[in-house]
Amino acid sequence: MNDPIIIIDGPCLAHRAKHTTGQSLPGTGVVYGFFRQLVKIVEKIGKFSNIAFCWDSKRSFRKKEVATYKEHRHLEPPTKFDINCLNQFSQIRSIIIPKLFTNNFLISGYEADDLIASIVSNNEGHFKIVSQDQDLLQLLDTAQLFNPKTYTETSLESFLTDTDLTACQQWIEVKSLAGCSSDNVIGIPGIGEKTAIKYIKGNCSDAVKEKITKFRHSPEYVINKWLVSLPLTGTPHLKLKPYQKPDLSSFINFCTQYRIRTFSLKQWVTVFDMEEFE
Repeated sequence: MNDPIIIIDGPCLAHRAKHTTGQSLPGTGVVYGFFRQLVKIVEKIGKFSNIAFCWDSKRSFRKKEVATYKEHRHLEPPTKFDINCLNQFSQIRSIIIPKLFTNNFLISGYEADDLIASIVSNNEGHFKIVSQDQDLLQLLDTAQLFNPKTYTETSLESFLTDTDLTACQQWIEVKSLAGCSSDNVIGIPGIGEKTAIKYIKGNCSDAVKEKITKFRHSPEYVINKWLVSLPLTGTPHLKLKPYQKPDLSSFINFCTQYRIRTFSLKQWVTVFDMEEFE
């Protein structure tokens, strides 16, 4: 098998950095934490053929159509720390990554998950998706999900064994029925993922079957399926540019600008096969 294409869920790594190094290094902690995670993750994965970064848009087509989508997030006014972290998110996404890597995607109206799914659907190869987002399990036909917290991988085989499903696309049906608390997708009251899987497998009680069947004929079910399916309808077909080795001088300038002196230059050169442009 050819070396995998790594796809980084940018918001996932950025938020992890916010909650780990963000407060310990005011002003640069998120930047430091993001890139510290990045090099360790890629080193763990090993050889790769390409790498891409995907980001959420502030504008959301899902939110425009379904007002309750993710409405429980950001209920409190942002603190100075939150604002500072958002500023660092922007610097990583819009300034630092583009100077070091070729494939960096943000498209108005779409989420990182949509862009990840588009890359997987429109490029040849095998993919390792670095994320903790369980919605991405529906992409396991041609990808593996690498958890940046535990450094564990979920393959199609392990997923099907753990869930007793027969195809990763059935995860869309599970989430449509059970909902998703993190995105405030409202499922059937009293029906969780395990019960939804039993329904799909034909192993649930008649009462549960009747309840779910009724819901599957409702407008709410149609909305849920639209919300959780990846990529969202209308997502552009993303094609990756060939991998280009990051410029070593650009990396050194980045470390100097953000006063990051603890990164091992040798590690970065080895992991990303960096070299100076002639």
